[in-house]
Amino acid sequence: MLDQPGSDIQSLAGKSLLEVLLNPKSDAGLLQVIKDYSKSLSRSSTCEAEMAVATIIYYAALASLLIYHEKKITQYSYESLDESFALLMEKKWMAEELVELFSRARRICESKQEKK
Repeated sequence: MLDQPGSDIQSLAGKSLLEVLLNPKSDAGLLQVIKDYSKSLSRSSTCEAEMAVATIIYYAALASLLIYHEKKITQYSYESLDESFALLMEKKWMAEELVELFSRARRICESKQEKK
């Protein structure tokens, strides 16, 4: 993943993936690489748990890009993203920090839907 163009590996030093996803200063290119890699991983994995984790990382990267960089880098509509974020938030085992991230992203999606 770190060999991909646009990945700023300097910003990863000593940080967890969660910290990178929640940091407003995380590089947009790095978040896109994380999104792309997790999408690829979720599609190629045969392990259900690995697929679930990759999917959560994928949506967390999308949420971070929406919140911190005002970028939507997916073909999913704002309505579809809103629904996906809502489903993830409902998981009882979801980390509180990710629930907050998805909640903030949902507010952005809702505001974008209202502008139509």
